[in-house]
Amino acid sequence: MRAYSHTHPKAQSLVEAIPEAARKAKSMNLPYWIIAQDVSSFGIVIVGHEPLQLTAPPGTPVALVALEPSQASAEDLPDFISTVTKFVMEKNLANALVTLSFNHREAVTQFIQAGFEAFDDYYLMSCKLSQHLTLSTDLKFEPVKPEEIREWFNTATRFFAGSTDTALNVALQFMPNLPDAFLTQYLANENLYFVTMGATKIGILDIHRTNAWIGNMAVDSERRRQGYGKQILIFALKQLQTRGCSKAGLRMHVNNNPALKLYGSVGFKKTARYKRLLWRNTKFLSNSP
Repeated sequence: MRAYSHTHPKAQSLVEAIPEAARKAKSMNLPYWIIAQDVSSFGIVIVGHEPLQLTAPPGTPVALVALEPSQASAEDLPDFISTVTKFVMEKNLANALVTLSFNHREAVTQFIQAGFEAFDDYYLMSCKLSQHLTLSTDLKFEPVKPEEIREWFNTATRFFAGSTDTALNVALQFMPNLPDAFLTQYLANENLYFVTMGATKIGILDIHRTNAWIGNMAVDSERRRQGYGKQILIFALKQLQTRGCSKAGLRMHVNNNPALKLYGSVGFKKTARYKRLLWRNTKFLSNSP
């Protein structure tokens, strides 16, 4: 197998066999390489810089790997994985992150055997928005202004501390140093809120501006188990109802049992489970002084 740049003359014909991976690459508007053998394509490697997935400090070059399960058999996987890791080393990228369906167990096993480590394990959950939900008047939801975006991230970092979400804990290390351009773009895509009681911030929330997706929500550790998490969630669902959305989605780490109970209480159900695996390039040479 070898890696073909998206600008290679063969690229167009190669991506036709891996539509799911190709859609992901094109949606990110980043350079990508197709992993193929002769006329058979097996997946894509997307190259960018953090904060792409917050696996390393901002500015670090990293790779995202998209495997097309329908194309790659168990016999193809060792060659595919070897080609990916060699590519990462040749391009001097710090790491490679691959997302795999929990049901694709052979692929998960082979990636781990090749040196990838468990990075994330999460459910996708969905909820129909037909039910009537009652929102308390005790909490206020204050939209975040552009000049408050860094404060929102700093508050989120504090409220998320000690989370069972392993990927989030890695991301928290890098949140204080996120570049201004990233913060501006993030606010352009997300409706962010400070959740307050009186003059005290007790939670945070973000809802995607165009998708029916609840991103991050958290409650101050000193205010948990008092029903505030549910009220924040109900507010988010009502916002989506107001937009005319018929359902809502979110992501949840598999070990977050309190969140599973909370989401289930308003009708969320698991729809899929995914694992993210990370390969660290031990030969990565940082350009930092």
